[in-house]
Amino acid sequence: DFDNIDKITSDNINNLKKQSKSNFIWLANKDDNITFDLLKIDKNTLKLSDIKNRVDSGGTSARGESWKKILDILKILNENKLILQDKVNRKKYTLLDYLSKNKIKNIRLYFSLIYNTDGTPATINSDYLNGFLSESIKRYDTIVREIETHSNFKNIKKNRNNLSISCNFKNNNKEIKIEIQGLYGAEIIKEFFK
Repeated sequence: DFDNIDKITSDNINNLKKQSKSNFIWLANKDDNITFDLLKIDKNTLKLSDIKNRVDSGGTSARGESWKKILDILKILNENKLILQDKVNRKKYTLLDYLSKNKIKNIRLYFSLIYNTDGTPATINSDYLNGFLSESIKRYDTIVREIETHSNFKNIKKNRNNLSISCNFKNNNKEIKIEIQGLYGAEIIKEFFK
């Protein structure tokens, strides 16, 4: 309220800061603090996506960075790493514990590419024609190996042609369905903004 701007005090600002702070302490290391560009919670599903704007955005290194974020989330899950502690009751949570506590039964992790260099919606074929798809395939294969190597991942279904993987992850009597995919162009809109 700009009419009452002179009435804002340091106490008001401190109260706003307190309200916006998390009730959790981050226990994991700095490298485990992974950021994504889009987040959506849809019923019992958490969707996360790292986005590149154009087919040539960052080239192969940008794709490697995006797919690595997905791999890092899988490793945090699989290692059963404690990542959060409740400030009030001091209870510690793994990622799976925290997702289960919040009734999340599915997690979808995406690499997303919006446009071609000419401004048209990106496609997996345009990614191939521009010479960058090979990096996504290489990173996809690394994720598949990670999943297939560990017994906590079950019912693995993969489709290399559309860069998708689905599986169930189970640890300590808790289970979550994981879906991973490369999204292109309008697919991103449909998944996050429908």
